[in-house]
Amino acid sequence: MSWEETPEPKKTLESLIRLWVKSVRITGGKGLGDKAEFNVVALKNYRKIVKGKIALVLASGVKADNFLHKMMVETNIRNAHVGSGVRTPEDSCGKIEVEKIRGIKTIHDKASIDNQSI
Repeated sequence: MSWEETPEPKKTLESLIRLWVKSVRITGGKGLGDKAEFNVVALKNYRKIVKGKIALVLASGVKADNFLHKMMVETNIRNAHVGSGVRTPEDSCGKIEVEKIRGIKTIHDKASIDNQSI
């Protein structure tokens, strides 16, 4: 079970912080009701709760051709889990594509620069 799927995700997140957990994935799927890219407000709220005490990791459908740059700039969350998003076909058995990884790295770097100018 994801921390987001618990009856009280805010309290669960606060408990994980007290337990010295270093990072948690934001699945964006079941926990928030959809992919992370459609839940900017919830992601911003979680970021306020953690106050830098635990790393939030964007997950669930993260790839270079979706709203990754927008998500990173709007939420200021810099970590992303890119499992199937860098594979062809996009599943756990797909071949890892170096160009997809480079694309995500470029988006990450651009988001970091863009956030500094806000």
